[in-house]
Amino acid sequence: MDTRRNGSAFTLVEMLVVLAVITILASITVPAVMRAQSVARQTSCANNLSQMGKGLYQYAHNWYRYFPANRPPPIRAWTPPFDRGYDDMSSLYLERYIPDINAYSCPSTRVRCGTLPHKADWWKELRYKRTGKTTDAPHTIPDPPPKLAYEYCGEYNPSLQYTRTNTHKAWLMHDEDGRNENTEAVQREYDLVGLQLNRDSNHRTRGGNMLFVDGRVEWITRMPWAERVMDGIKEWARVTGWKLPDGRLETEE
Repeated sequence: MDTRRNGSAFTLVEMLVVLAVITILASITVPAVMRAQSVARQTSCANNLSQMGKGLYQYAHNWYRYFPANRPPPIRAWTPPFDRGYDDMSSLYLERYIPDINAYSCPSTRVRCGTLPHKADWWKELRYKRTGKTTDAPHTIPDPPPKLAYEYCGEYNPSLQYTRTNTHKAWLMHDEDGRNENTEAVQREYDLVGLQLNRDSNHRTRGGNMLFVDGRVEWITRMPWAERVMDGIKEWARVTGWKLPDGRLETEE
């Protein structure tokens, strides 16, 4: 009986070696591909915020150097009245400052703006950040559910008229961190609990992009994230004189 194996066949040992090599190569390449995809989404997100910054500056140019806010001048008189949220970006979309609905969504999240059947209703998804915070009922999700992927400093009535604003600290928008912070506690007690990144944040706990008053977009890593957010909140509170006692907007007399 001829026990010689066929020259085209593989032994069990050879097959195991090949499988081991493939497994090693996959363990090396797959994480690299995933990191590359993550960096690409991070860059796309930064481009979105850069686009938002340009739209905000165009808006401010037409509104006496004021950015969109909860207080006048919020949006033009013809815009339908509604309860405004602190992160409301609907005026930028309605008035065509940023007509691309995709710019309001972070590519790292599954939540996408522009999902309503009628395009004329898409602005309704931009009234609040996607966690659903509202002006009158902080824990009530509006209808339709909000889809905005970025947090905005609207409660401080941001403006370019404040010439002494520290542009290294004062941010206009940043990646949604997945929580509703206690703004009063941040101002008075340096409470960072609501500012920490978590699994619901746009980029989870890796970090987030932040748009500053001078128009630059900076990637902030996890460790200094909460402190940088707090610095911006306190800087706006310092230059504008506005505060948020008991979750409502008032001014200091």
